[in-house]
Amino acid sequence: MIRSVLIVLLFITSSYSIAQQDKLNAVSFDFRYFKYRNTTYTIDYLKKELSCSMFGFRGTTDTLFHRTYTFTDSDFKKLRTELNLNIPESHIKKGEDAMDGGGFTISYLKNNGESSRLELTNPISKSSKFNTELKKIDMFFDFAYHIVKDSLGIQTLDHSYAPFFRGLPVRKISNQPLEYKIWGSINSDIANNPKLTAFLDALPKNQCVIIDCANNLSYSLQEGILERYIIKNSNQYYINNNALEWLRPELYKARDSIKLSKKAAKTKNSNAYTLYSNNPNEMDKWLDRPYITARSINAIRKKCQ
Repeated sequence: MIRSVLIVLLFITSSYSIAQQDKLNAVSFDFRYFKYRNTTYTIDYLKKELSCSMFGFRGTTDTLFHRTYTFTDSDFKKLRTELNLNIPESHIKKGEDAMDGGGFTISYLKNNGESSRLELTNPISKSSKFNTELKKIDMFFDFAYHIVKDSLGIQTLDHSYAPFFRGLPVRKISNQPLEYKIWGSINSDIANNPKLTAFLDALPKNQCVIIDCANNLSYSLQEGILERYIIKNSNQYYINNNALEWLRPELYKARDSIKLSKKAAKTKNSNAYTLYSNNPNEMDKWLDRPYITARSINAIRKKCQ
């Protein structure tokens, strides 16, 4: 009997201690970025719920996605500790000036009924100037990805996180078949993307690999991947590359023209000419294969199993 009473008292004391550590009842994250749709995420401490919303360009009257997810104390433990640090007393605004850009706002609803918010505009992710604020964003998305499992919810998280993510935006989708998705934008050319090339270089050469690029690569990067990987590895399937859809017929034209006159081909399309003439035999093999589209992804998955 005494043992049972002690256990109950310990539970009550522990629960009270956790409640006392929390200075907040809810926290909202609002994300906005040039050419990105606005999104809002609210963590309700009392209900243990995360609500996710994406809005159209007309604002909150045009809600494209809204869903609520539940979480446990264990799920929320790390983020809860982080959010209790450096809570602003009022409205604090930081950031850099930019004509196009965006940022995020963290709004705090305190357990005493007061509220405050931190607004950060145009943070430069490669700079250490806003590491404290961006750490909260990284930890929020670690938490959110852990509890959001449906495809539309994950797409919404990807959409919000991409402008602020500081790593390589590549996610493994499955092991059998081995499939990856590039979920965030990657710009520049292949020479300036060592993290991406290191990842692609490490892909197995003796099994099927599917890489869904989701049209997130720059045109220059797509051309570099074509030349360095696609035409050299027939077991690697790169899908959703809008630049290659346009480039492929141009390569056909360059190949046909080269047979007649290399000078004429170079005049018509120097980029396609250069890509083809650098690797004519390997490029021929790729051009003679059926072009992979997003519609054929299920067939490729079956082929790779």
